[in-house]
Amino acid sequence: MCPEALDGLVLDVIPAMMMRRPRVCGSEWADGEMAEVIDRNRVPLMRSSPS
Repeated sequence: MCPEALDGLVLDVIPAMMMRRPRVCGSEWADGEMAEVIDRNRVPLMRSSPS
């Protein structure tokens, strides 16, 4: 994991996604979906090198 990747923008991704679906789409998260979101989005962001 690249420590520099843990900046404020990366840390805001999951809370923003969690709030978007209920407010914008009007639906809730199904069981297991949040784990998939983290695996597919947050983990790669944390591994990437800063640009």
